[in-house]
Amino acid sequence: MNKHGCVPVEPLVDRERDDIFTQRFKKSIETVKMTAVWLKSRGYKDVKVVESRIAPSYSQWRKYVDNGDIYVGKYRVEVKGLGHKYKFTKSSEYPWDNVIVCAKHSFDMATPKPVVYLLWNNARTHVGCIPTSTYNDWKVKTIKDPNYPRNQDFYVTGKENMIVMERFKKPEQLSII
Repeated sequence: MNKHGCVPVEPLVDRERDDIFTQRFKKSIETVKMTAVWLKSRGYKDVKVVESRIAPSYSQWRKYVDNGDIYVGKYRVEVKGLGHKYKFTKSSEYPWDNVIVCAKHSFDMATPKPVVYLLWNNARTHVGCIPTSTYNDWKVKTIKDPNYPRNQDFYVTGKENMIVMERFKKPEQLSII
């Protein structure tokens, strides 16, 4: 296991990486943009989407690590769009007891640290909010990445630490930003 919590394996050839990573990357950009619009609709000012770039090859990924998805003023917000298994509209409907917050190395290396992780259900109608103020409740779990031939360390937390909000409802602002 390397210092980032990943088990070293033969890297995928760039064409295979592009088929998997690039497709997921393009989908994630749309979710980030949607989230910025959602945050603005909640009354947040100074919402900025961070420009994301894709590395031309696997060997150059470190030069292209982003500095977050969105900033609300000085606060960093990370966004994840979840797949077809994630149909939750409240935390109790989340399909597992633990929620993957993020890859351990991404949080550990982050500067500044995010204030919240926003995890959208598959339909993008509800978002699970995991404030980083719950960090003391996070655990490290090694999980096989379903898209790549490797195990990786992730931070996970109990689904009771996830606050679920409806996208199209107009409640008060998130108190975590």
